[in-house]
Amino acid sequence: MGYQLTDEYSGVYRSQTPIFRNVLLLSLNELSNEPHNLWIKCFASRQAVKKQALDKLNQLGLVSIADELPLTS
Repeated sequence: MGYQLTDEYSGVYRSQTPIFRNVLLLSLNELSNEPHNLWIKCFASRQAVKKQALDKLNQLGLVSIADELPLTS
């Protein structure tokens, strides 16, 4: 299916196969640290990425869900 990294967003991949062109693949570990990505990065497979996202959510005062999410899977 040949997914390739998009030019506009880190961690977002798009297939060159016409039937899958609109199906995006997200690599949670590679997403930027923009506030709108933090919630989804809490489910990243890399512990360091997950912890960084949770710490940033806490820093921004968005702690209600961040305190309840486990750091290990």
